[in-house]
Amino acid sequence: MNFAFIVDKCIQNSFKVDDGKAYKMSDDTPYEWHHSISNECTMGPFAYPFCFNGYLINWPEWNELPNLDLDVIFLVIEKNTDQYSIEDVRKKYPNAEIYATIKELYFYDGYDNRINLFNKADGVVIPYKDSIDRIFPQLRDDVNKKLHFLPQPYDINYLYMKFYKQQRTEQIFSYIPPHPPRRGNTEQFADYLGKKYNVPVVRKATEYSPTQWLDFMKAFSKSTFCVNCDPEPQQGQQGIQSAILGIPNLGGVNDSHYILHPDTATNNLDVLEEQFVKMLDVNYRIPIIQESFKKANEIYSFEAVQNTFRTIRENN
Repeated sequence: MNFAFIVDKCIQNSFKVDDGKAYKMSDDTPYEWHHSISNECTMGPFAYPFCFNGYLINWPEWNELPNLDLDVIFLVIEKNTDQYSIEDVRKKYPNAEIYATIKELYFYDGYDNRINLFNKADGVVIPYKDSIDRIFPQLRDDVNKKLHFLPQPYDINYLYMKFYKQQRTEQIFSYIPPHPPRRGNTEQFADYLGKKYNVPVVRKATEYSPTQWLDFMKAFSKSTFCVNCDPEPQQGQQGIQSAILGIPNLGGVNDSHYILHPDTATNNLDVLEEQFVKMLDVNYRIPIIQESFKKANEIYSFEAVQNTFRTIRENN
């Protein structure tokens, strides 16, 4: 299928994916940015064009949407609802199926505008599964069509081959996201575990730089535990990365935590400490790692997301 992910505003340049690599639509030069590992791999919503071999269109870059023969569009209009509309997209691409989706958790331009987009779309795909009713309790009632769970895809084979380490020193990675409210008790709890159980603690802030994710993944992949007490019900990229690299994730209420790390998807520190002590026994830990990795492949891999979306289209 001919695919595009259209966003009403983002920090990326518009790009196309050809043979698994990203190129700027403006001049066809190889494209990578601080959310990518290279021009061969990125994470989060911007991985959709990699998964479906298509385009990212950052709408504000275009006076007129580009001339493309599209079959399927994933559409996000969250920040500029006064400038852009689904009607504009339909007029430009009359033969395409338009699926509204969510890029950001919060309603930048209001809940009603999000519902309006969902109700006008041909379908709705949401990257939340276990926490959808907890995050958006009214969404199912207010949208006039089924809400389909479609994860943001991960190139698991690429990430595993590039970053997985068989031999590691026992250590705790204390996750420091760039937005302080999402850190919760992460740093304090990681230090507490490290001091009490004599396990080194390391940190690597996700600072904005051209090699942000590459540097982060290199540092993170050396650890054997991840403490991540994120109190917000986000999608949970870090939890997915942990599962791919065989690193148990301790804490947090992100959607991926409930799916991939169910025994530690909580910010109850007593529960987390109890699980950490158990996992200091490698024989207890290994089956947990294996199950998380299996689920990550079954749900978040390119193949899994492609198959899930194929089923969505057939039943929509």
